[in-house]
Amino acid sequence: MSSSFSTIPLTRKSNYDAATVLREVSEAPISAATNGTPLGLLRWHRHGEYKCVINSYAYSSYVAGSAEWVISIEVANDTGSTYAEIASTVVPGVATTSEIPLSGELVNQALVDEVDPVIRVVATPTGSPGDLTYGAFLTCV
Repeated sequence: MSSSFSTIPLTRKSNYDAATVLREVSEAPISAATNGTPLGLLRWHRHGEYKCVINSYAYSSYVAGSAEWVISIEVANDTGSTYAEIASTVVPGVATTSEIPLSGELVNQALVDEVDPVIRVVATPTGSPGDLTYGAFLTCV
């Protein structure tokens, strides 16, 4: 495990491994719904418990329930399959770190087949919030 080089200091409160990054916080801000790059789950979904850590910067025009960003965690049997949402969180308009608890059991319930399962993050705006800059990674609890 290596330390995060994120400009968001709160990243350092969890173990960070570049091999488990779902989205780099250094990527360009997004203004529309965006799917993250899928990450193979073979080494993750069989663990009992883990979490997704989401680091986000403040964004403009936040109004709870009508102008906000939602980050969803989705899994699929493989990169060509239909994804199923297993968890989500609303990103407040201020810089924050959110942790979404996950488990192998939760992932396995959403999968039909476990040949080559993948996980990704999806950011979706509700209304017209400002551009979102965020990063997400998996780590053990």
